[in-house]
Amino acid sequence: HLIDDRQSGGIRHHWLPTEQLYDLTMPALSLRDAAPAASILRECAPDLVLFADGCPLSSLAAKGYCHRHGIPFLVLVHCVYEGWQHDFAEQLPALAQCYQHALEVIAVSKDNLQLLRDCFALGRDKGRVIYNGRPASFFSAVDPEQRQQQRKAMGLGPDSVLCLSVGRMEPVKGYQYQLEAMRALMRCPGWMKLHFQIGRAHV
Repeated sequence: HLIDDRQSGGIRHHWLPTEQLYDLTMPALSLRDAAPAASILRECAPDLVLFADGCPLSSLAAKGYCHRHGIPFLVLVHCVYEGWQHDFAEQLPALAQCYQHALEVIAVSKDNLQLLRDCFALGRDKGRVIYNGRPASFFSAVDPEQRQQQRKAMGLGPDSVLCLSVGRMEPVKGYQYQLEAMRALMRCPGWMKLHFQIGRAHV
């Protein structure tokens, strides 16, 4: 629905080929081939490109294209996992060059920024933290009646505790630690009040 909202507002969408960056058995095209992105960039002739990355290596070839053709760009990195420095070791020199020529590299937490510097070749003279924002509705007071109806629909009692996890089903998201915690909680008096729900995020 967000895509529909943007399109109804006159924002055009140009789609890159679907791929799975995290499947190391099939190296992603976007790591080495800038052609799909270059076609879009030539058509749109942007004044500035904002790369919103789910991984430091996202759209690597497209960043290199921007650098080579003098197109200003910013990089916003949403997720940084230390292990990726080993998975994508071959691409780190190219990433370092992209970060060097980016107008700015933005991380969404201090820990992520430190990992970019320690593991992903981000220079100490570049990088800043801008936390993810929330709409005003996020801070609205909860409607007690609506909350009670939702909990009833889910089969939750008034003293039940609902634990929600949302994320890709991958080790980097830490579900293994959650399972360890659940095993420990089984020995606690309040275990019977706990309910767990997992929302699977789509990549």
